[in-house]
Amino acid sequence: MQNVEPWTTDVSSKPCQKTAWLTSMLLTATLLLAAAVLIKTSMSNPGDAQSRRLADGWPEGEPAFIAFVPTPNKCWKARGPRTSVSNGQALVMWDCQNADKFIVPSSGFGMIKLERDKRFCLNAPGGAHTLQIWRCNDAPRSNVQFSLPIPGKVGMVKPSNQASVCVDVPGGDSTNGRRLQQWDCNSHVEHLQFIVRPTSRCVWATWDDWSECQFCKKKRVRKEMPHGFSAENVTCHAGEREIVGCETPACGGTSSGQNAEAKNGSLTA
Repeated sequence: MQNVEPWTTDVSSKPCQKTAWLTSMLLTATLLLAAAVLIKTSMSNPGDAQSRRLADGWPEGEPAFIAFVPTPNKCWKARGPRTSVSNGQALVMWDCQNADKFIVPSSGFGMIKLERDKRFCLNAPGGAHTLQIWRCNDAPRSNVQFSLPIPGKVGMVKPSNQASVCVDVPGGDSTNGRRLQQWDCNSHVEHLQFIVRPTSRCVWATWDDWSECQFCKKKRVRKEMPHGFSAENVTCHAGEREIVGCETPACGGTSSGQNAEAKNGSLTA
C-alpha cells in the first residue's frame, strides 16, 4: 500500500505573509491619497486667489490702504516726512496714491502698524479725541488694539479701550491734511465708514437709476471703480446704497427721509 503523507500548512510563513499584505495595503492607500491631492490642486483656479484672500482676510504682514468710503480716493496717512516716524504724529486724510499703507490684522482685531516702519502703530489715547502714531511697545496695549473690517469689507474702526467711540473724519471733510479723531459711533455714521484694500486707485462710479417704488421706498446703488492709469493690479471692492421715501399720493406725498449706507460686503469692480 502506497504511503501518502498528510497535507500540512507551513504555519511559520503566515506572519510574513500578513506583514507583506499590510505593507502593500498601506502603500496603496498612500498613493491614492497623494493622487487625490494632486487632482484637487490641479483643478484649483489660480484666478480666484484674490477673491478668496479678501473673503478670508489677509495674512498678517500684508500692507493695505485704509480708505474713506464716501470719497474712496482718500486714505489714511501719518502726517510728517516719509523718511522718518516719531511718537505723536497725527493721523490725517490724504490722496491715496500718496498715502501710507498699514499692516492690518487678518482677524479684524489687533494692532494697525505703519508699513514703512512697523515699530509704530495707530494709538488711541483713552479719554481723549486724538489719534496718533506711537511706538507699539511703548503704548498701553489697549491703546493700540482696534477692531476693523477685514479686507474688502466696509465698516467702522474702533479702539478697544473705549467701546462707544470710532475713528471719525470730522464733518466728513477728507481734504488733504484733515486730522482724524475718536468720536461717538452713533453720530454721523457716514463719517465713520472705511474700507481696507490693496489698491490706492479707486473712486465712486455714477449712481445707478432709481428702482421702482416698493413699500413707499426706492433705492439706488453705486460701486467703486479703478481710477486712471496705474501700475497697480487694481481691484475695487466697496459698494454703497441710498434709500429714500417715495413722493407719491399713496405714500403721503412727502419724502420719508434719506438713508445712505455702505454695504457691508465685497463688491468687485
